Amino acid sequence: MKTLLFFSFLFFVVIAKGQLDLPPGVVDGINYEPGDTSVTLVLYAQGKNNIYILGDFNNWTQSPDYLMNITSNHAFDSGC
Repeated sequence: MKTLLFFSFLFFVVIAKGQLDLPPGVVDGINYEPGDTSVTLVLYAQGKNNIYILGDFNNWTQSPDYLMNITSNHAFDSGC
């Protein structure tokens, strides 16, 4: 009897974004926008090259639309 092995993997090509300053008044974590359903997510991630936001809102799928911006102090932010 033969045994078949299957392997799968995913890879993503990342298009680099330029550095941006953090919006005024935001802190690490989830920043809720007043009177709106939007948030700004800020993460400190030294040594990371990119971070994507995944969740129910994008069917847990990596997409350039959810690639976070990097700041000069190695924080990542995304207005969602």
